[in-house]
This record gives sequence, structure tokens and C-alpha cells, in this order.
Amino acid sequence: MMMRREQCCSKYFACGAVPTAMFICTFYVFLTPPNQVWLAPPIARLTPEFDNVQSKCSVILEKNGSDIPRENRVCSLRNFQVAMDTNGYFPDHGRWQLPSNGFPQLSYIPDYCYFDRDTPLSISKCFSERRWRRILTMGDSIGKRHSIALVSTLRVYGYECKLLRAERIQPLVGDGHPPDVNYFLKIFPDIRLKTKPRSCRTCGGRFTRCINGNSTVEIEHLGLTHLEDRSLQLPPAYTTTLQFYFKKYLKNNYPDLLIIGPPFIHEREQPLSKSKMQLKGLIDSFTELVPASTDTIWIPQSTTWRTDVENINSKMVALNHAMFDRLGKRFVSEWDNWNGFHDEHALTCPIENMSLDSLHMEPGYYDVIMQHLFAILYTCWSDFPLTSQGVQWGVDITLTPESPPLLIPNEVRSSHETDNGYVLFKGMGN
Repeated sequence: MMMRREQCCSKYFACGAVPTAMFICTFYVFLTPPNQVWLAPPIARLTPEFDNVQSKCSVILEKNGSDIPRENRVCSLRNFQVAMDTNGYFPDHGRWQLPSNGFPQLSYIPDYCYFDRDTPLSISKCFSERRWRRILTMGDSIGKRHSIALVSTLRVYGYECKLLRAERIQPLVGDGHPPDVNYFLKIFPDIRLKTKPRSCRTCGGRFTRCINGNSTVEIEHLGLTHLEDRSLQLPPAYTTTLQFYFKKYLKNNYPDLLIIGPPFIHEREQPLSKSKMQLKGLIDSFTELVPASTDTIWIPQSTTWRTDVENINSKMVALNHAMFDRLGKRFVSEWDNWNGFHDEHALTCPIENMSLDSLHMEPGYYDVIMQHLFAILYTCWSDFPLTSQGVQWGVDITLTPESPPLLIPNEVRSSHETDNGYVLFKGMGN
């Protein structure tokens, strides 16, 4: 049993189907800190035309209460690996269930399994057992939204979180915004950084500390806006951004959990063949620089609805496949701590109505995705398989007028920052 638990923890993220944000509402009211607002659950306010969902999406929308047959296998590490191994790709088939009766309810159900749980999550206990203290996200503005959603999710589980540092958006230089060197000088005041403008103005670093009793978790995001990123250098030794991050900035404080979102969308203008070669270089760099003790998740690029949609999405899907082709054997291994995740391109495909600016999704979407991840973290820490006598769910929680409302801390409502806090950015920039 101990060996089974250790194997499961090494591939923690894959032990369950993707649960939705709604499952926590049954006990959330007892855990949330002050400074709250009532907020409708994400996606529930949408009223899509179910009969007109694009057939090209492998993840579909369906009315709640549909009698479409469900898979009868419990979601587990092995089932997730079998799904990847059988399909030769990230799990990319499932359904969002949306309400037709006006009540805030939502579930995402992958096709390969159902998620079975009957006990509340204990994330702080899980993190203590795993000795996880530092979580790092790397990527562009989408990766930053994952980071902010991680903080939001920890708050859901009773953590008190404080933003301690954040890069300020720098004045435009040419076609981009340089990194804010002061973010790094606060840690290393004597270094002389060389910077180049980034093609992304909201990708900068942010550092948050979250505390719940004896559990302290630090969540940081570091910008990575190109597959060959050189926006931060420390000459003469470190001439790439990744070299500076891992050989200098993180050298004495490596992450326990690393979540990588390759910035494929920023390579949309260059030939696909060049991007594939750069992806190989990126993977080689992470292989060299990331400590073997760090659990690592690779998240596929999501859907875009911007100009030249068909061509750009075709490139994004091709790069997602190229990533799996290079890393798939590691993802399906029980003994490797490099992991894939559900295909975000497929998950976002049918929910264009949640897009803010044809690229970024509304904050609630990222909250859901990271709540999925944390719920799966917990099930991997617990013994598996869970009892098949529990409720089979994806999740599907119905709130009646007598049910407690879903409470979300006020600052969780926005996924973008200014120098002084959060602001919802609805423009077309990244």
C-alpha cells in the first residue's frame, strides 16, 4: 500500500477526472476568510445554443440531466495514463454540463472515467505530507493567470495569502515591455541584469505567500514569453532567461512543483518547423536545469479566437502534439515526475463565450482549472482507488434557494494586476 501511495503521489495530478469549482461550495462557507463578495459560479451564467456547438470540438457542451452513457471506470493515476497511452495524446475528450434551469451548477466529465469522492479535501495536510512549500508557474500571460488561480484556490481551502512582490509593467520600448529588474534586485541587489523587451505586457513575475496553520505555501510566477527567451540575462555566464532563473535566481530555493505553459501563442507568426525545433531546445533546457526532485507539469496551449483563427489554432494544436510526442513516454511512466495534463485547447474550444479578448479566458475558468488540479493532488495523496459506493461525479452540484451561496474573496474576481492590485483588463493585448 505504501508503494502504491508513493507511486500515486509521483503522478499526483492524474489521479482523478477534472472536478469543477462547484464541488467546494458544500463546505466552502466554513473556510473562506473575510473580505468576500457573492459571485455566481463561473460559466453558469452562460446561455449557449446547445444545438449549435461546433462539431470540431472534442470537448462538448450538453444540457444538465443528459442521459448520455457515462464511463464506468473510476478516475485514477493508471486510468489517466492508459487514456494517454491509448490515445497517444493528452486526454482531450469530455463534456461540460451546463444548466438549463437557471441554477448555478456545472460539471466537466472526461470520457475515460468518473471521479469518485465522499470526503472533504485536506489540502494543507496533503502539502505537509508531500513537503511542498514552493509552487512555480512559468509562461506568458496565460501562465500568470494559472498562478493567480492557484492563489485563489488556496484561499478556498482556508489559506490566508499575501502578495509580497510583483513586477510593474514597464514603459513600451519598441514593440515590447522590458522586464522589471527591481523584482529581482530585491533578492540580488548587486547583480547587473541585461533586459530585452517582451512581447507580453502582463507576463511579469509575482510572488505570494499563503499560510494555513502549520502549512506555508509560496506561489511564484516567472515570465517566459518565447521558446528561446532572452529577455533576462546576466552576462557573461547566463545568456538566456532560463539560465538566469535556474542558475542564479532559483539556485538556493528551487520549486517543489513546477507548472510550465509553453508560450506557443507568441510564436504564431514564425514557421511551424522553427517552433518545433525551438520546443526541442526548450525541453532540453528544462531537462538540464530543473532538479530531479521537482514535480513538473506541462500544460498544453489553449484555444484562440483572434485573427486568422483557423491557421493559428492549427499551429497551436500541432505544437501541443509535438510536445506530447517528445514527452509522452515520460508522462505515462509511473516512475517519472514529469507529467502532462488535460488538453486545455480541447477544454476551451466550446466555451468561446468565456473569452475576454479572444485569447484569455475569464478569471473563473482558470479558477476552475486550478481547483481541478488541487482536488486531484488530494486524491493522489489519499489511498486509491476510492470507494465505488460514493457519488459518481464530474462534478455536478445543484444550488437551491436554501443552499449556502458560493463565496469568493473580493480580489479573486480579477485575473490581472496593476501596480496597486487587481484590475480586469479587457483589451486585446497579452
